Amino acid sequence: MRIPIFYNPISKSKKFLHIDRNFNYEKTIIPIGSDCHTAHVIEVLHLRDFSLPFDYMGSGTVHSINFVCENINNNFKYFIDELTLNERNIVTSKVYPEVTFMHFPKIIENEKLRETFRRRIKRFYKVINDNQVHFINGVPSNKIYSYERADIYFNGIIRFMNHHLKQNDKLSAFIRYDENKEFTGYLAKKLENLVKEKESVFYFCKYIRQTSKYPTWGNPKYYPKLLKDLGFNIKETLPKIYIK
Repeated sequence: MRIPIFYNPISKSKKFLHIDRNFNYEKTIIPIGSDCHTAHVIEVLHLRDFSLPFDYMGSGTVHSINFVCENINNNFKYFIDELTLNERNIVTSKVYPEVTFMHFPKIIENEKLRETFRRRIKRFYKVINDNQVHFINGVPSNKIYSYERADIYFNGIIRFMNHHLKQNDKLSAFIRYDENKEFTGYLAKKLENLVKEKESVFYFCKYIRQTSKYPTWGNPKYYPKLLKDLGFNIKETLPKIYIK
């Protein structure tokens, strides 16, 4: 809910009193792609405690989990130093061309921005080493258009779980659909079986964004259910009240 409290007719600036639903969770939630939707969900629910490097990636790709693994293993070599411009003049990873930095078009030449990401990278390592962590990744259904691409994503999940989950850490993944559950049965079945195999460590669900009604971000009223379906035992607390 937001209530208008100020309007400047000269500058046309506005201020609102925001009253938001507010949640707590026992672990630190870290979004790891595949695009900015995961970070947006936890930010809306006031569960995003830190600014971290994978928050607003523009990849939306089945390669996102492998991209995360490679960077953790190589001190984020492929995050800052191995970048180029694609044919649409969007910054991409040289190693994983589907991974884009569309929200950060100046990251190659802007040293101040690069330094911001260096701080986020340093913070990322500290957070995952010092806290019990629950990672979250979502992949758009339209990127899973072959068995090969489904396997790339699934194997990335296995790789991440085998090498980057500490004891008591968790990983959740969802397939994001725009309007209906298009053909992703092969991958969905494999992920559902993995949930049974890795009970209380890995969680999976299907999520319909309904973009015809809620462009870009889906319906924020559904976000708490999405997280609960993904194994996040979030608890609602007193509302978050602020002016913006």
